[in-house]
Amino acid sequence: MKLQPDLLAAQRWIFPLNRPKRDYQFNISRNCLFDNALVALPTGLGKTFIAGVVMLNCELLSLPRILTL
Repeated sequence: MKLQPDLLAAQRWIFPLNRPKRDYQFNISRNCLFDNALVALPTGLGKTFIAGVVMLNCELLSLPRILTL
């Protein structure tokens, strides 16, 4: 199921910067918001952080919440 985000609202999405920004986490989070994605990373590389960013933005952008950890 391909979700159609509100592109106007999606111009501003949140990525927390209270931790060091890792480019791969930023890119994966952005891709998960706008495309279907399966994230497979080794232990300690931020899968839970990425899931949190996606859930926060789904709430703010009023996207349906379909997330499996």
